[in-house]
Amino acid sequence: MKCTSFWGLDAITKSLDFLYEHRFKFQDHTFFAHNGGFYDIAFLFREGLLTDDRFQIDSCIEQEGSYIHLTVFNGDSKIFFRDSNKLMPASLEKMCEELDVEHKKMTETVCHDEITIDNYHTFPALEQYLENDCKGLYEVLWCYNIEIKTAFDYEGEQHYKHIQFFHKTVSER
Repeated sequence: MKCTSFWGLDAITKSLDFLYEHRFKFQDHTFFAHNGGFYDIAFLFREGLLTDDRFQIDSCIEQEGSYIHLTVFNGDSKIFFRDSNKLMPASLEKMCEELDVEHKKMTETVCHDEITIDNYHTFPALEQYLENDCKGLYEVLWCYNIEIKTAFDYEGEQHYKHIQFFHKTVSER
């Protein structure tokens, strides 16, 4: 699985450039960010999406102070941003563990409270941590189809073992 990442104080600008340059490839694609409604989407708004003439926000759904869905036109194309945290029944760490995906959270490698815009580049494990988060989220979304509440055809023990996680109510999680 290939990941493209952007670093530096102009990372959002680079990301928007990338999305625009590949707008036909990404036509009607959905970009997920776990807890993205509180962080990633708001960061996109603040750092350029609202002022970049190449992009036009078509619709934005907000729930309890978090953006859960955003539709954006970029030129002749349309893309979507969604907060996977609002779609899944548990944290990304728990979902990665329960579904036993290859790329699990690397919580022991990075402490979010210590990272700032001034020192992010001093954390050598940060890039691998973030890449693992992206890949783990992709694998969880591949395994767990929110729309029909069943698993995709993907390698994982959920196909041949009873996994308690799928048989609990929200309050039991």
